[in-house]
Amino acid sequence: MKRYIGFFIIFPVVLFITPLAFTASSKQVLTQNDFNYVGAFLMPAEKSWQYGLTHRYVNGELRMFAGGDDVTEVRVPALSTGGSFQTAQIVKEWGDITGGKPSTASGNYKVYGIYWDETDKRLYWTYGDDYN
Repeated sequence: MKRYIGFFIIFPVVLFITPLAFTASSKQVLTQNDFNYVGAFLMPAEKSWQYGLTHRYVNGELRMFAGGDDVTEVRVPALSTGGSFQTAQIVKEWGDITGGKPSTASGNYKVYGIYWDETDKRLYWTYGDDYN
């Protein structure tokens, strides 16, 4: 089945329609049965865990970076599937990892996305302005 996308520009009057051929993918959509729940843990209550989450292994130990106004690294405890959950321990508060580089119209920003690249041993980050 062909679908059409139309672009209409009012002044000057131009009508432009391009047929686009969409082919069905052979990939299946993920369902609930494709996932296995392995457990959960709690983040320390003294911090605000708002944005960004990535992980890395340090000497075989699973750690997570979580962002917000600053970035904090925690040690992941043993996971629990019910009952009481263990709380992650803060390993290091990295603080503002941007080095003052973000620039927005309002001057405000938050680190929204973080990604640990194991090959380069580098933490990548993105930021945004709450105003927009």
